[in-house]
Amino acid sequence: MVASDYILANKELDFAMSCLRQSVRNDPSDTKSKYLTQLMTSSPLLGRTTLSGYRTLANTKNKLNNLFKDGPKPVPVELVPIGDAKK
Repeated sequence: MVASDYILANKELDFAMSCLRQSVRNDPSDTKSKYLTQLMTSSPLLGRTTLSGYRTLANTKNKLNNLFKDGPKPVPVELVPIGDAKK
């Protein structure tokens, strides 16, 4: 989302707001853009903080999902204790 990058960088906020408004016009069901527009209108600091927290949570969730998606890896034969190795 282009607007998010500009908001987090605290640069060209007018352009970011126009991107958010255009996004809401193009897709009225886009609740993320709607709420972010309202937050940025009422308090740019609150909008930036909320967006930053959202991104942090989303990145953490993605990393955890990727970490556990393949399941446990098999233990290489070289690392299995000698008495437990199957012949």
